Amino acid sequence: CYRPPMLKRLGLLSLFLMLLAMPAAVAAQLQPTQEPIDRIAKTGSNAIGWTRGSFVVAPIPLSNPTIGSGLILGAGYLFTIDEGSNPSSVGIGGFRTDNGSRGVGGGISLSFGDKRWSLGLVGGSADVVYDFYGTGSLPLPAPIRLRQSVDLVRLNAGYGLTPKLTLGVEVAYGESTVALDNTGAAEGIPDLGIRLGLFKVGPTLSWDTRDNTIYPTDGTHVSFKALYGDVVSGIERDYWKGILLTDFYRRGPWDTVIAGRLAACRAGDTAPFYDLCALGGTDAFRGYPVGQYLDTGLASGQIALRGTFGRRFGYTVFAGVAALGPDFGDLGPARVAGGAGVRYRLSRKFPLDLSVDVAFNQDSEALTYIYVGQRF
Repeated sequence: CYRPPMLKRLGLLSLFLMLLAMPAAVAAQLQPTQEPIDRIAKTGSNAIGWTRGSFVVAPIPLSNPTIGSGLILGAGYLFTIDEGSNPSSVGIGGFRTDNGSRGVGGGISLSFGDKRWSLGLVGGSADVVYDFYGTGSLPLPAPIRLRQSVDLVRLNAGYGLTPKLTLGVEVAYGESTVALDNTGAAEGIPDLGIRLGLFKVGPTLSWDTRDNTIYPTDGTHVSFKALYGDVVSGIERDYWKGILLTDFYRRGPWDTVIAGRLAACRAGDTAPFYDLCALGGTDAFRGYPVGQYLDTGLASGQIALRGTFGRRFGYTVFAGVAALGPDFGDLGPARVAGGAGVRYRLSRKFPLDLSVDVAFNQDSEALTYIYVGQRF
């Protein structure tokens, strides 16, 4: 039968927005299987119909250099609409970290029509505390702690033109206010204290030959989106932003997987600073806090070696290099980082990993990440 790939799972404009979508995205990936860990690419669900699904409640530890350490509590319902489609899900959840960041959100992700159609809707509200280092054009002499409130709703829809090629559209609207979290100078911080309403819309394109969307061991996934952003309230302006991600996976010796990612991003000069190209936010690069390096242009490459030992444990070693600048022809100095991590399979029935990584950058800084799934 015809089986086009499902549109890539929900992600948000930056790390803190992505957290709102995590409960639904995690639930959608929890594909039940009784097969061994190294055969998850060949598994599928025999429970067809929305009434034959499974409930998932998942407290997830969280550690990230941008917003600190804490916990995500999510609950979701996983079901399969028809035999040829991917799992669908409905989920809600919230998070809180030790630096005062918190948020709630929910979403729905559907795959139907023998996997020809995909539809996703996510929304949420967050109050996030993080350090702002300035942008490439306006760097700050020292980071300033900001508090940003965010309310967002986003819709994704996709249609499989071929078994490998999916054309879609993304529509989003969000409102955000940025304020100082403590006393300090406000010079160089754009849009400070202004409630901005941002509308975004544009096409998405995906080419997917991966053997599995949760833990790929072979294949390639290329995704591109070009979004038009219009600041409809606050300081009004418009801009374009394009993101190209290319992921590849190859089987290695001793049940290992070699994974890689190439990323390119270009944003308009008038984009709000939190929608610029962000090292770590745009490309899932490990080694620098999201928001430390922001600019209108970004290019990066990453490679990782993944493996398993036993049925529940795994490991990874990784490295990456990135550069940012006003344009691809004017990129700044390279930023290099690398590290290692361990994996723990959360359930014998659910092929999803709890990941703990430690990354080291060229400034001799060590950063810890705790999250669910793989970075790419």
